[in-house]
Order: sequence, then structure tokens, then C-alpha cells
Amino acid sequence: MQLDLFVLEEQYNILEGDELQTCKTCKKEKPLHLFHKTITNKSGHDTRCKGCRKKQSKLVAELKKVYGHTKPEACECCGQRSEKSLVVDHCHDTLRFRGWICEQCNHGIGKLGDNLEGVKKAVEYLEKSNYIRPTASSASLMNSA
Repeated sequence: MQLDLFVLEEQYNILEGDELQTCKTCKKEKPLHLFHKTITNKSGHDTRCKGCRKKQSKLVAELKKVYGHTKPEACECCGQRSEKSLVVDHCHDTLRFRGWICEQCNHGIGKLGDNLEGVKKAVEYLEKSNYIRPTASSASLMNSA
């Protein structure tokens, strides 16, 4: 299932003196009043405009309806059971459903660019840095420092 959520053009006027921000979804520069306020971003506003945020919320709700019956007990990315509910993961470019993952994996993938290139760069970085998973004894040394 693939939905085309960005067909309709949103109409708005930019007035002189309006502060502007570019929506990370539609890539359009819009007045700040078209973005929800939030404390999680430096600008004080969501990175997605209200129109794109509403469309994405509808998409997630639709994906939950369609794929809710496939929801596993553990994260499909890390394999861990989550105390919180698993979230719908979807490709932000194609809008296709990828699976059910925990919030930590969802945020991690998002912060790495929501693509394989970002994840591969992170793996390369860890490999280049001779990353060794901490053992119980090395972890206790780090905690005592």
C-alpha cells in the first residue's frame, strides 16, 4: 500500500516581517505560524509544517489499521521487548511500511538520516574506531571513574 499524501498544494501568504522556516518534509519555506510550537527544537517549532504533520499522522493511523494485526512482541530492529508500545516504522521518502520498532530504534534510525547510507557510515565509524563491546568488568571500571 502506498499513499500519495503530498498532492494538494497548501495556499498561504508570506507577509513582510514573517519569520520563516523550511519544512523538512515538503522542503518549502513557510511562516512560523504554520508550524506547531514545541520545546524539543532550537527554533521552538516543529520541523514539519502543520499540513505535512497532519498528513503524516493520517498515514501512521492508516498503517496501524492495515498492519496492526502483524504487530510482534519485540522490536523488529533490535529484537528487544519494549516496555512502551512499538511504533510504526515507514520510509519517509516512499511512505511504505517497514515494520514495528521500539522508540529507541526509531529515533536512532531517524538521527542517522533514516537511510542505509547513514547507518552504514555509523557502522564504518565504529569499525574504524576498533569498537569493542564493553564487558561487565570494563563497564564497572568506567562506572567507578
